[in-house]
Amino acid sequence: MRDIIRASADKVPGMGGQNRTDEYGYGRVNAYQALLLALAYANKSTDGGATNPNNVRQIAYGYGGQKLYLVFASGGEIFFRRSTDNGVSWDIIKRLSTGDGNNCEPTITVHPYGSSSLTTTDGIHVVWSRRVNGNTFDIYYTKSFDFGQTWSNPVKIVSNVVISSYQFLPWPVIAGVSYQEGVNNLPKGMLPPSYVRALVLVFVDQNGLKWMYSEEPYTYWYGPYSLSSTAPGYFIWYPSVASYSGDNPFLYLTYDARFLHKIYSRFFNVETFSWSDEAIVYAYEYRGSGTDTLTYPRHSCVSVGMIHSKYAVWMGWDNIIQKWAIGFRAGNFSKDNTWSDWMWRYFELLDSLWYPSVCSYYSGGTYKIAIAGTREQSKETFILKADASLHSWSISTTGLNSLYAVVPNLNYWSGFAINFKQAMTNQSYPYTIILTDQGLPKLNVDRQFVEIDKIYRRALVFDSWRFEFGDIRLIGKDGEMKIVPLKTFDYSEPVDRSDLWKYLESEDIFNDGRFEKIKISLRISPPDIVPEVNDVLIFSGGEALRNIFSLDELKKGVDFEIPAPKGKIFTVKPLVKFKGYQKEPGDFVAVENYLIDLISYYNASSYSISKSVSEPLLEQNYPNPFNPVTVIKFVVPADGHVILRVYDILGREIATLVDEYKKSGSYQVTFDASGLSSGVYFYRLDASGKIVQRKMLLVK
Repeated sequence: MRDIIRASADKVPGMGGQNRTDEYGYGRVNAYQALLLALAYANKSTDGGATNPNNVRQIAYGYGGQKLYLVFASGGEIFFRRSTDNGVSWDIIKRLSTGDGNNCEPTITVHPYGSSSLTTTDGIHVVWSRRVNGNTFDIYYTKSFDFGQTWSNPVKIVSNVVISSYQFLPWPVIAGVSYQEGVNNLPKGMLPPSYVRALVLVFVDQNGLKWMYSEEPYTYWYGPYSLSSTAPGYFIWYPSVASYSGDNPFLYLTYDARFLHKIYSRFFNVETFSWSDEAIVYAYEYRGSGTDTLTYPRHSCVSVGMIHSKYAVWMGWDNIIQKWAIGFRAGNFSKDNTWSDWMWRYFELLDSLWYPSVCSYYSGGTYKIAIAGTREQSKETFILKADASLHSWSISTTGLNSLYAVVPNLNYWSGFAINFKQAMTNQSYPYTIILTDQGLPKLNVDRQFVEIDKIYRRALVFDSWRFEFGDIRLIGKDGEMKIVPLKTFDYSEPVDRSDLWKYLESEDIFNDGRFEKIKISLRISPPDIVPEVNDVLIFSGGEALRNIFSLDELKKGVDFEIPAPKGKIFTVKPLVKFKGYQKEPGDFVAVENYLIDLISYYNASSYSISKSVSEPLLEQNYPNPFNPVTVIKFVVPADGHVILRVYDILGREIATLVDEYKKSGSYQVTFDASGLSSGVYFYRLDASGKIVQRKMLLVK
């Protein structure tokens, strides 16, 4: 406690607060600052958004992975913590700001520092904003070259940054690059004496993007300079930057513009010290009210990996399910600022997904990516993981009562394997800053990793059209159902634009006679002025089956059935033809894969419930699939009010099965779905202050 009071005391003029005197002691005690520092020692903050937002990096690894660094805001001040045991404990806790308040949204980067050809220490760099008044801010910078033990005095590197009412903050972000004129990509440890390291800072003001740079030893900052954009400057917000870790010349920037429905990117060419032209990572084109998905894309985050790839992730409003979903796109790590022909989307039917943060890391002998974010309603933190090929994905939940997960843009400079850490904020005041395996709240639900190794829904995306196809199901006489995935492709290769419809083709299907029909889902999102649909052909076993739908039907989405060929191997795929068009109208943009937790989406829940009666237990309904009656069993651990309701896939309440006071014990209810159509439904138990939900499938 004495050390905390000393460290947080107001410095007395002439003493610097360093030497003790009988008159002033170590300085003038500041109770408020002492409280903030004490909270930081206890992993706590006064700010509920202490690890918000996702576009900045607030957690970083040192080179070799031996040290972990974290910055966060609390009570208008900026704090730093260091761990030498991968986040199990923190051996250094410091306040970086000067105690003058109104400081917010810090971002951290680690860049090698040293005068020789070998890295001698971690160069730790932190920037943040400080509100001067209203929409006016200053931007501060501080650094440490001894692994966070001592820090330079904070320097105001930009004064009086005026933002628009649409931007909220300047959002300063920082990353490191290294270069030598005409020489790059040298082997590690082979840096010539003239090799230069630099920092690049990006922020926004009311006129748009600004950038600055500083060369080692980072005593002077050049700029700010303007970055032009096709978007109005006052709409641009949430920039995110990432560079390839270690001594390399690559840096990428993503950002978005409010209300313009686009995610943009730029590449920083270190050899010329200039920025590339603006490119589009994702763009939503208006195709009629309520007929398309991922509008208002925003809060992008970028990461770069060791396997010459870059990754961008963002959130967008899904008009179909009326929830926020996650968009993801990879790109070749090159200097032409291009992005892959493939995109991915992840959504959950009962919850919105907020503020995704992406990183690339090395673990278990393979290169991987991870996307972390927050479920809005359930306040859970989720993680999506995939290997670098992007073929095998997994989903898990790391904690309840948590918000604003952020992950580092991991480095591989040492070649060591690193299991990434994730920082988040809980919801209990004062708010705890926690890692994935440090001090997590006790879970009433332990959601194991759910593997997604197949794609069950896919879309062809054009500049003004979208064709979505999938949910292919074989249906038998007795209600038996088999889910059929779409074909798998090499996602590192460009899409073959001469035959785009093949990307909506199913895997090979063999029907041994048990299945009578194939159920398929098709949706088209066109512009308001459209050509007339001539017909829709579904190729089954090489035979073209014609299905005539009106454009209004296709815009709403149709579930239709075709006969299932028996006794042979076949595939199914669509082909939509328009009058007056030889090929698809519009320019091709991407093929988008939907990441679907198949077990949860179609059948059994992905939850694995503890058998302890200390928490409510909701069992899987039986039978499942069912037609039309099923039984739901549940256990109430304590006396109290219990609610059990059923919802459809859009989250609309269908039925209330229980809404009354119940004593602790086991119960079961019968759900009759006679008046409902086939499909996925959800049932949710609210008891003892906990909510547990599962999914069931009605097949008629």
